[in-house]
This record gives sequence, C-alpha cells and structure tokens, in this order.
Amino acid sequence: MAIAQTESFRGWILMTKSTSAAIVCHSTFLLDMVSDNLRERGVTVLAAESSFGDVPIDCSPDVMVVVEAAPGDAFRSSDKVDAIARRFSRWLTIGSSEQGSAFQRLRAIRSDISGVPLDIGSDDMYHAVELASKASSVCIGGTCCKCLSREMHKLNEAHLDRGQWEILEMLADGATNKHIANRFACDESKVKGMIRRLLTAIDASNRTQAAVLAARAGL
Repeated sequence: MAIAQTESFRGWILMTKSTSAAIVCHSTFLLDMVSDNLRERGVTVLAAESSFGDVPIDCSPDVMVVVEAAPGDAFRSSDKVDAIARRFSRWLTIGSSEQGSAFQRLRAIRSDISGVPLDIGSDDMYHAVELASKASSVCIGGTCCKCLSREMHKLNEAHLDRGQWEILEMLADGATNKHIANRFACDESKVKGMIRRLLTAIDASNRTQAAVLAARAGL
C-alpha cells in the first residue's frame, strides 16, 4: 500500500473522542498494516478479522472498514451480504470499486457506503475513516464515477430487455407514444401495452415517474 502524503483531508476533523473501527481483510499483511496505522493515530480498533463471521456479534464500531486487495475477496460464499450490510451503521471500503468488489456489492444494498482506493496514503486513510464514521458517504479517488446510483441499481434489478431499455430512454427524452410506435414499427395501442409492462417492471406509477427515474439513473 502506498504511503504517499497528500493534503486531501488534513484539518477536516476536530477530534472530540476516539473513533472506533472494526476491520475485515482476507490478507493478513494488509489487515495488520491498516490496523497498526489506525491504532497509531488514535483509532480504537475493536476487531481486526479475516472474515465477517469472526467479528464478535456485540461489536458496534463507529465504522466498519473493509480492505480488499482484489474485487471479490472480501465476502465469502457463505456470507449473507444483505444482513452484513445492515448490521453496521457506517461503512468504508478500501480497495477497488470495480464490478464485484465490496464497494459495489454493498452499494447495491445501501447508498451510504464510503469508498477509497487501496493506494491511499496512511494519513489520508486515517482521515477517511474519521470522515466515514461521521458522514453519510465519502467517495475518493475515482470511486464516485464508478459508483452506480440507487436508481440505476433499481433498473438493473428489474432485468429489462433491450426494447424496454430503449423505451425508457425515449420516455426520459420526452418521446410520445407516436414516436415510440414509429421507432418500433407498431401501432400506438401496442405501445401502451409495452409501457404498462415497463412501468410494472420498474415499479413506476406513470410514464412521468419512469422518465424521472431514467434521468436520475443517467440514461
């Protein structure tokens, strides 16, 4: 892990009490490095474990820290990610934000996940932990641009087909039924049925709500 020093967060935190953290990391080397770094800076490390199953059930840290050397190595097949995601009130992932990473898997369940890259400096890691323990979401070093919004997660979970995605994009652009009918070479009565099925799939009450959802998802 890089030990580069930056000014990204210095001066942001006024300490009133010791922040507590629990750390999960499959790599013993990274686990020890992060734990030692945080302890040296006054963070109370309540648990430092290789898996979530090893974290004591009564452990209630200010922030749960997940350190991931590669996407997919934080959670084991037996882990119930939904339950784990809701067990702790604040989260910070240190590592990748690629598909399958802890950041993405947690973000699909709740929106207040913080994420920083693995090569963050030692001081900045500490400040990120402090910020994550107090803020709803902190994203640094490219994690924000790779983070899917809640709206996009909702659309992904609807498992829309290609035609439904296209209709949704057209609704976001303000297309009328006539425009959609011309695009799909069908009559408007068929378009109405297509839109009804789309609204049901994405749990939207009308086309305006669907358009807003699509716009917020970035379509």
